Amino acid sequence: LPPAVASFATQFDGECKQKGLGAVVASENFRIDEDLDLNGDGKTDYLLYKCMFGCAGDLSALTGRLTPCPWGTLLLSEAGGYKRIFLPGMVNHIQSAPTVRAVISPPRILRLVGNYCADPRATFDPQYVYELKAGRFERIAMCPESGCKELLK
Repeated sequence: LPPAVASFATQFDGECKQKGLGAVVASENFRIDEDLDLNGDGKTDYLLYKCMFGCAGDLSALTGRLTPCPWGTLLLSEAGGYKRIFLPGMVNHIQSAPTVRAVISPPRILRLVGNYCADPRATFDPQYVYELKAGRFERIAMCPESGCKELLK
């Protein structure tokens, strides 16, 4: 694992050891985009989720049952290391020009029947466009059913 990713993964080491499953390791869900450089500094930035890791004794030990990858973290390179930025769901698309904008799907658990956040359109999976501002992602708008293209300009 790249050093920044290995450092991120150590937060789950205690959970693996508490379950008696050894050290944290990359799981079959692990994927990184080596070409992702959102701030143009020449260093790779990373989109990471807990479900991308597992334990040596069980690769799926950190994958939730109802929401396998509900929230994530953007490791954004900066002078002296990486800044951790919360991702409020699964990133479907991310772009850096002219500003960092991402199309994000919220966790499906928020749409379960009887949940106070349930969407009345059960067959529609909402996606939202977020923009990185002042070190956090702010929601700009919900994408129309036709897609998010117009909101990414």
